[in-house]
Amino acid sequence: KYRYRMTYGVGDVVIWDNASLLHSATLTDPNDARTLWRITIKETRRQA
Repeated sequence: KYRYRMTYGVGDVVIWDNASLLHSATLTDPNDARTLWRITIKETRRQA
């Protein structure tokens, strides 16, 4: 039902929350350069 497609350009940044969505990669030209970073944020302990 909900889908987002993006045509990437130089300098574009995309951020998503893996805990809240399902995602899959669309095939791209293997000659195109890609830089992927994984960032994990540790949640602080919640107060009772």
